[in-house]
Amino acid sequence: MILREISLRNFRNYLKLNLRFDNRLNIIIGSNGVGKSNLLESIYILGFGRSPWATLNRDVINFNENWSTITGHAKDRNIEVKVKFLSNGHKKAEVNNKTVKSLSELLGLFTETLIGHEEINLVRGAPSYRRKLMDMHISQIDPEYVQCLNKYNKAVTARNKILEKLKGDGVVGGKVLLESWNDILVQNGAYIIRKRKAFLDKVEKQCKEFFSFLSNEPEKLDIEYSPSFEYSSVEAIEEDYHKKLNEKYSRELRYSNTFYGPHRDDLTITLDSRSMRRFGSWGQSRAASISILLASAQLLEDFYNCKPILLLDDCFTDLDEIRSRRLFELAPQIGQTFISSPKPLSFTQNTDGFTYKIHPSGVVERMQ
Repeated sequence: MILREISLRNFRNYLKLNLRFDNRLNIIIGSNGVGKSNLLESIYILGFGRSPWATLNRDVINFNENWSTITGHAKDRNIEVKVKFLSNGHKKAEVNNKTVKSLSELLGLFTETLIGHEEINLVRGAPSYRRKLMDMHISQIDPEYVQCLNKYNKAVTARNKILEKLKGDGVVGGKVLLESWNDILVQNGAYIIRKRKAFLDKVEKQCKEFFSFLSNEPEKLDIEYSPSFEYSSVEAIEEDYHKKLNEKYSRELRYSNTFYGPHRDDLTITLDSRSMRRFGSWGQSRAASISILLASAQLLEDFYNCKPILLLDDCFTDLDEIRSRRLFELAPQIGQTFISSPKPLSFTQNTDGFTYKIHPSGVVERMQ
């Protein structure tokens, strides 16, 4: 959906803010610390019900208040989403003035992709960044995936506790209990792996095209799903997963830890068959990371036949002129784009869309 307008109350440094947005391009200019990222954070929350950065819910509430709200209105559908944070750490969400039972019900309304300060970690960071990329986007198109992911994570935690007890004094019926959790682990883990592979199959081709456009380089970018255990075929994942758990029972018992499953899977990203994590330049790694995120956003549009929201949080910093210009050209073609920058970007002059300037006082002024 296209975000037509947003209303903030007591959110971060904004006591009261109402803004309307362009369907295609919105640029937010302001010095560091004036609240550019806060504004993009509020838009992200409309889509996910949580902040991409805050550790505690109360962190998004203005220091002098005990609650905050974010309200977003869609342009192409008659939908209003409201998320409220309370100082006791609780939060609730409403869709068209009706409280939702779970924040996961927000997924798929305002579909979003965030390209921010940590985007390069998709290539250079820990596997958890790459798993998060897949989970964040698949969850927006598949409600069952969210349920399976929650069940799977619960099973991993429970299984590790049982392994710890079996390693110590033991527990009555511990092996039987472990087998029951193994079944839950395998059933949900197999679903997660299949969905991730399907997601990657759809994203990879588009990602290669975006990387080639952004970098204007002949190198071949490849992305491969790297599971933590081998399986003979997609259809045989459950059977092979069970075998692996049985084979490695002694090792997992010794360390009281679950070593196999989608929580340990990764993506292998190569450029001309060489690991980008080890050999890619900074510019190549950033271009690859951005291309993966743009391709993921494109998948959201293909699924819903509606442009997603692209949040580009200060991502032009340290990006060379050619890649910056091409990213600026490409992003609005994929989704409704929001760009934050500490200073005006030379290549954004005389372009269609809205430009806002945030002053040190917190006042937000429409410049274009």
